[in-house]
Parts: sequence; structure tokens; C-alpha cells
Amino acid sequence: MEKIALEIDDRPLELDALVAQGTLRTTGSILIDFEIAESLSHKGLELAHNLNDKAAEAKILWNLLNIYRRTNRENEAITVGKLSYELAEALNLKEQMAYSAIDMVKIYVFMGQGAKLMSYGWRAVELWRELDNRPMLVDALTTQAFVLLGIGQFDQALALSAEAKIISQESKNLWGEALSYYAPAMVHTEQLNIEAALASFNSGLGLAEEGGVTIIQFYMNMFQTNLYLAISDYQSAKKCSERMMSIAEKQLPFHTRRAIGTLALVHLEMGDMETAAELINKLGYDIDNFELNYFLMVEKAVGQYLLQKEAYSDLFRLTTKVLESLEENSLVALMSDFHYLQAQALFGLQKSDEAKITLHKGLKISREFEGRRGILKLTELLAELEGKAGNETA
Repeated sequence: MEKIALEIDDRPLELDALVAQGTLRTTGSILIDFEIAESLSHKGLELAHNLNDKAAEAKILWNLLNIYRRTNRENEAITVGKLSYELAEALNLKEQMAYSAIDMVKIYVFMGQGAKLMSYGWRAVELWRELDNRPMLVDALTTQAFVLLGIGQFDQALALSAEAKIISQESKNLWGEALSYYAPAMVHTEQLNIEAALASFNSGLGLAEEGGVTIIQFYMNMFQTNLYLAISDYQSAKKCSERMMSIAEKQLPFHTRRAIGTLALVHLEMGDMETAAELINKLGYDIDNFELNYFLMVEKAVGQYLLQKEAYSDLFRLTTKVLESLEENSLVALMSDFHYLQAQALFGLQKSDEAKITLHKGLKISREFEGRRGILKLTELLAELEGKAGNETA
């Protein structure tokens, strides 16, 4: 179409062709090529500007949003995403507004900053409901539920996921129904409802496997690893983390670091320091270049590794950076593991009183959202440290 447009000197038709090709190269699973898509998008953006076609600009900017977020340029993605949303809003292009809004939220969710863009998430839910686009409504509901999980709003996350599940079942949407099990699985894990958590994981995994959705399989195995670690079932945790590693190596190479971190954490918990050290070395982790993300599996593994090496100063430095970022972004549901590690670091640095203060702070936060996994872990460590302190003074 672009060739024909050039031959007959039809600039609007050329723009339509560039937008269509850019979209296919960005979102079409077989045709994806981000380098080509980016080149087409910049060419189209210049032409849209010259033709004063604001609707085309909004769509091209949305394409760039998705190109940037899939090539690890999150800040650029947010910038063009906001421009896309604002242009679409000015033209009352509700579908484009909804696409741009929810994709920005997805970027911030993975960066651990989803709460900053919650208003965009609610707007996307509202718009998809109004437009009666059920698959995209499910996408928005489950994305928003993920944000709510991180900030400890479990009841609201479960309510959105329940709605997504009903809609998905009615429309036979396998990936949507699989996504709807994320929140129940994570909430049941944090509240140590083991049978309910396993049932949610198995349901979500089964649907993801049936639908061939590898990204959901990857994350379900990661979350399930956390559950098995919480109940000290290390062999099951190892199997889940190895499945993650296999999926990452074969199909999701950009998630390899997260898989390595999870597998390293399992080996550390199993007492296999040699294998864990090999995996940690593969990561080449630099504490000073910490960047917040939603899952923090690499940071948990590095923290546990530093603890076992008795590198208490480095561990305190890492946990301080992580906790400051989590607090800044209201991610209360992710804090307990790092309060635990920070207390261990402080105790190792002969700062028993500060260690106890850290544990009490973590307990207060975990109790506010009924995070029993964190409460149990922190309570047990507090009792252990108080026992050690008592023995030292005896």
C-alpha cells in the first residue's frame, strides 16, 4: 500500500500504510520486528505531523510506547504514552485513550511504580467497559489488580480478578481466565492459605498451557516458587524455578535474569551455596545500580547470598535502597522479605536494637494488609534475635 501511495503521490494513503505496517511490526506476533517498527513509526510520525493528522500521531505514539517498553526504554515509553493519551483525549478517541492508558500502567507495574499511574488504569477500565470490549476490559481489570496487590489492597484486587474471571469464562477467553488467577494465587500465598493458593496456581497454569501463553506460565511458576519456599518445600520450589529457567531460555530471553535470580534463591534456601554462587555471578549484580521492579527476585537472591556470606554492610546497603524505593511507591506487600534481611544485617553489625525496630516496623506493615507469610517470618526472626541477645547478656 505504501508503494502504491508513493506512485500516485497520495500522502494520506502513505501515512495509513506506515501506521498499519508499524502496528503489525509492533503487535503482530509473527511479524514483530521492533527495529523496523521504530523506523516506520518515526517516518510516519513526521508525515502525520506534516499532514496535521492528530489521530494518526496518537496511534503512532502508542506504537512507539510498545516498542520502547519491549526494548527496555521505559522512561521514553511513558513520555510518548502520555503524549498519545493526551492527543487521543483531545480528539475524544476513546479506544486509543484506553490502549495508551493501560499500556502505560503495564510499564509502571513492572517498574514497581504502578501506583503512580492508577488513575490511568481506572480510566482504561471505564473506557473498555463503555466500549464493550470484553477482552481488553479483562486485560485492564487484571492489570489494575496487579497494581492493587503490590500496595496491599487485596480485597479490591480479588474483586477485579473475580470480574475478569467471569467475563473470560463467558467469552471463552483462556488467557484472560488464566490471568484472573494471579491475584487469588498471590493473596492466598501471602495469607498462607496453602491449598487455596495451590488450586489457583494449578488452574492458572493449566489454562496458560492450554492456551499456549508462555508469559503466564513463567510468572505462575515464579509465584509458585515463592509459595513452596514459604512452606520449606524446596524440591517443589526447585522444579518450578527450573521450569521458569527453561521457559526463559527457550522463549523469553528478556526474563532470563529473573529466572536465574529465582533459581539462585532456591539453591540458597537448600544450602547449596556453590550452585547459588555460580548463578549469582552470572547476574553480575551491582548494588549501586539498583532499579526498582515489581518482583525483586534477583534482589532477594543477592540479599540472601550476602547474608550467607556474612557481608552485612553490603546487605544493609542493598536492603536500605530496596526498602526506600518500596516505601516511596507504596509497595507494602513486597517489604517483609527485605525487612527480614535488613534485620539480619543489623544484627550481624551488632546493632540489635535497630534490628528489632526494623522487625517491628515490618510487622506493623504486614498486619495492616493481613500478610501472614511476612508476619510469621518476621515474628520468628524477632524471637530468634531476642533469644540470641538474651544469651549474649547472660
